[in-house]
Amino acid sequence: MIADQVHAYTMSWRLCPHWGRLQHFKDVRTKCVQTVHGAYRFRGRRIRACSCLIQAGFPASFFPLSDLIPPRTIPELRYLFAQLGARMPYREASTLLRLFSFRPNRAGRMTILRHTVALGPVIDTKRRNAAKHPSQVDLAATRNASVDIADTYIRHFRRDPGRQFKVTAERIEWDGKLAERFAFVASASRYYPDHFEGILRQSKTCPGAEI
Repeated sequence: MIADQVHAYTMSWRLCPHWGRLQHFKDVRTKCVQTVHGAYRFRGRRIRACSCLIQAGFPASFFPLSDLIPPRTIPELRYLFAQLGARMPYREASTLLRLFSFRPNRAGRMTILRHTVALGPVIDTKRRNAAKHPSQVDLAATRNASVDIADTYIRHFRRDPGRQFKVTAERIEWDGKLAERFAFVASASRYYPDHFEGILRQSKTCPGAEI
């Protein structure tokens, strides 16, 4: 069934979007995709782009399956890696996954680290968008919401042992129950002041409210 779906998806890309004529196949490639049930290898064809596409700046050939699952890992497995990587040491998470028949090369500690760290920019982007476009976020805030903020300084051993950087940690509670917790380095180059506002909006807590 998967092979038939891959074939149908590839054929849908064969028609030139401008002229409607068939584009020729170049060769066959194999793409390995990691799933929760194991690795699956897709066999797909590369397509030679039409001359009109090349003149418009597109590459001479393209592989449609590369756009289907760019990270080569399905979202469910990336979610599993990130959840375990955030809750326990990467080596322990890798050992736990091996108990569920994950091979070392599929769920090694570096693989879990890579997927966990890659989630950071995605979260930052969503929080900035929540601050810039508040109408797109559900702001059904609760009346019994509280935010606890704490700052600490950590010594920078790697580059300058005498230097310290400030880490700010927050915790949001609804009706006395933990809703979310997060931390950021305000002096980081990628930090923006609207990060905190985006976090509050994503947690359905209106910025500026009495907390």
